[in-house]
Amino acid sequence: MELERHIGPVLMVGFRGLSVDEDDSIMRDIAECGMCTVVLFDVEVSLWQEPRNIASLQQVEPLDAGLGKCA
Repeated sequence: MELERHIGPVLMVGFRGLSVDEDDSIMRDIAECGMCTVVLFDVEVSLWQEPRNIASLQQVEPLDAGLGKCA
């Protein structure tokens, strides 16, 4: 876990989903590895599907707040 704590803060990570809860792997990674930067996408480019993380402003606000709780 020592290595993860050193590289976590310099990584930029993404995930799939419109919401998060404390059981999601992205939440665990933020808390345990100290990840500081999460990128949100509106489109799943590899599959050309919408949405990946962003559906509306009203949906992004609680998503961002949820991610921030673990930081």
